[in-house]
Amino acid sequence: MKVDFIRFNASDEVELQGWLSNESGVTAVLHIHGISGNGYQNRFLDALIQPVR
Repeated sequence: MKVDFIRFNASDEVELQGWLSNESGVTAVLHIHGISGNGYQNRFLDALIQPVR
């Protein structure tokens, strides 16, 4: 999966960081870091993305 590292400020000015994949489609997947593994090695995220590919 190709991603871009992004950062932006939320409405409360807290800086948020994440990865954005601009693959075509209308389905979005939000993965909250710390729930299971990390962004580099995460079997949960792989399983979650599989149905939307």
